[in-house]
Amino acid sequence: MKKEQYPCFVVPDLSKDERFAQLPVVDGTMSSYRFYAGTPITTSHGVNIGSFFLFDDKSRPHGLLLHEKKCA
Repeated sequence: MKKEQYPCFVVPDLSKDERFAQLPVVDGTMSSYRFYAGTPITTSHGVNIGSFFLFDDKSRPHGLLLHEKKCA
């Protein structure tokens, strides 16, 4: 399998994913997030030192496009 150039964990609609649908930030108790994407922050030595992630209050059926994944 080919390794993706810009790997991201993407959930296009949190409310339709059983792993996340009941969370207070998804079900409206605290917020109503619908979209999530995240990726590790990795040093040049391959050590993960954190993560970069984003939420949106709208679902994104297409996930993230290449230009949205790429950080220049």
